Amino acid sequence: MLENFLPETGIYVQLLRFLVVLVAGVVFTRLILMPAARRAASRKGADKVSMHSFENIAGLAGLFLSFIVALQGAQLGNLVTVLGAITAALTVAVGFGMREQIGNVVAGFFIFTDHPFVKGDFISSKEFEGVVTEIKLRHTVINGSSSEKVVLPNAMLTTQPLRNFTKGRRTKVDKEFKIPVKKAEKFEEICKKQASSHERVIDNPEPETVVKGLEDDKAIIGLNYWIKDSENVKEIRSNVTRNILDEAVSKKIVAEEKKEDEK
Repeated sequence: MLENFLPETGIYVQLLRFLVVLVAGVVFTRLILMPAARRAASRKGADKVSMHSFENIAGLAGLFLSFIVALQGAQLGNLVTVLGAITAALTVAVGFGMREQIGNVVAGFFIFTDHPFVKGDFISSKEFEGVVTEIKLRHTVINGSSSEKVVLPNAMLTTQPLRNFTKGRRTKVDKEFKIPVKKAEKFEEICKKQASSHERVIDNPEPETVVKGLEDDKAIIGLNYWIKDSENVKEIRSNVTRNILDEAVSKKIVAEEKKEDEK
């Protein structure tokens, strides 16, 4: 009669196999997978918070896979099917509720692996520009105008046009002007002169000007030059532009109103 109440011995073997595989998976996750994820994030230049996030994500993924493998090892097929359905439902629910956050995290992975920019680069995206001060898993921080801190979602930086003006220890600065066609050549000379005379502008490569097009009988003049760092891009650009317009006004190439508009 006692045998009728006790389950078959096969279930004990299945449970034992389940526990052995699960424990092995947990040990592998804790001792190998999570430290490896942290080292990989560290090599990519991630900060402490991002490294911790990478480590936690790797830990959760390892534990989940260990559980699934343990179920398969114990040949508990029906339970696997139920858990698969539950997991799918939870994934859909989380996907609808946190799709933006998940998108930012995925974009953060691409930024860490592809390096479209690094800390200290001067970048521009849509109406935002500034020096990158922090790169985190979900967002990137740049210093905006008037020393304000601008927090940009990583998804925005990977799905929209992005300009990185920094190359090594140099940063490219560009500025556009609209000048009457007859005065464009003299204005270009002033641009090159004032840019070259600024102490923070490097000589090689030299400042250059290009005619980008015509609009309302005016030439669109683009001025490009390189500076020694990225921290003072806006200040240097403002100073060079002010000096250009001061000389252009004094030589009557542009009107005083134009100078005020460019500021």
